[in-house]
Amino acid sequence: MTAPAMHLAELNEVLARLAHLQEQGDSDHAFGWTYLKEAQLWKTHACAQVAAE
Repeated sequence: MTAPAMHLAELNEVLARLAHLQEQGDSDHAFGWTYLKEAQLWKTHACAQVAAE
């Protein structure tokens, strides 16, 4: 089984998704970070700082 090819969006697709995000808010089509609650886990699940020995 091979990995799917990476999709690099053209500028017009990027601008259309940005417009969709600004008009409709977060969705599966165009999302901001608020759509991904898990993306906030770094704040509470970060590694503890340790003094250099």
